[in-house]
Amino acid sequence: MAALPLAICGTISNDGAGSRPVVGSPRPRLSALCATAARAAPDRLRRGGLYASFDSFVLKRFGLQPDLLIDRRFTSGAATGQTDPEAFFCEGWKQVSPGDLVLVCLGDGTLLAEIRQRFAALGFTDVRSAYDIYEYNLIYAGEDFARDPLALYRREWDKLVHVHGLLCDDLSRQTYYKYLRTHVERKRPDFAPASYPVQYTPPDLPLVRERIRLLNCGAFTGDTIENFVRNYGSLDFVCALEPDPDNFEKLSRNELVHLGSASSMLLPLGASDSNASIFFESGQGMISRVAERASETATLVRTVALDTVARGMGFNKIVIDTEGHEMAILRGMRGIIKDRSPDICIACYHHPEDIFRIALLIEEMQPRYKFYLCNHSSVCVDTVLYATLQEAAE
Repeated sequence: MAALPLAICGTISNDGAGSRPVVGSPRPRLSALCATAARAAPDRLRRGGLYASFDSFVLKRFGLQPDLLIDRRFTSGAATGQTDPEAFFCEGWKQVSPGDLVLVCLGDGTLLAEIRQRFAALGFTDVRSAYDIYEYNLIYAGEDFARDPLALYRREWDKLVHVHGLLCDDLSRQTYYKYLRTHVERKRPDFAPASYPVQYTPPDLPLVRERIRLLNCGAFTGDTIENFVRNYGSLDFVCALEPDPDNFEKLSRNELVHLGSASSMLLPLGASDSNASIFFESGQGMISRVAERASETATLVRTVALDTVARGMGFNKIVIDTEGHEMAILRGMRGIIKDRSPDICIACYHHPEDIFRIALLIEEMQPRYKFYLCNHSSVCVDTVLYATLQEAAE
């Protein structure tokens, strides 16, 4: 079994606090922001896609506000909150200059070169992808980790080493190392190219692929279920939980969710470690999440511990991607995991501790699991842990 690389060991045992963050002082003047994901409609700019997550994870955290949002498909004021988007754009354009930083918030990296060329023709010289900004990888990390990520790694070193030893193949161990190195060096990771179409359904891992009974926590609008149907064919049964009302409405109208399985059950609920009501930040699209505290924007939603409502449903596949609430959901399905040992496909990047503590909790519940780690986005976002009892092909 390969050891955790010495480059990480040496840095973590060092007393240094790492390199200066990209967004740290002095901060560049953020003037123009090209948004959003190529497939997104303009009225989704503030609710989904790369710009929405970059705004949440970076701009708001560091108190940054772009002078101008640019998108070639602006056709209404829905994206900007303005009644006259053309006039709003023209007024904003007066504020920018060629020396300002332009951030490109597009998930499709193939368009970056074209956009850079267009801005270069206008005299702009500092045009970057939002993925180049290290702080995008902090996600929901606390301020202590944002200031000094090495403190966590030093404190939890034995757990980090143990989880590295649980990973079953070289690619998983390389992904783990690159994830840690991202925070040690505070720079963009060098993961493999993005693989969104196979997120939660990677073809090269030994996972259950037939007679699938899927439990999907944080089902959003059904995108994960769509991937399952496209990559595995018709499913035997789907149970999908989504507490955000807007997302749930779209989920319930998603024809492939219903037609892609012999039977389906959609629940407008959240999953957690108890049957309760909790505060929830709705209306944020793919980044709607459990609120840390009551606020003017948070609403109460019902949650269930899945052991109390779904233990006898025979799931052989579980997907959990709930914007940082994954640990609580696992605790609420301890019986399902012990009884059935289903494949578990779980986001492990929302909090910096998730990269090791999620695997440790699953191992505690079922020590025979084999673990694999994949990144599907080329940044720390969409790093997924896979736990299975299936044997790898020789």
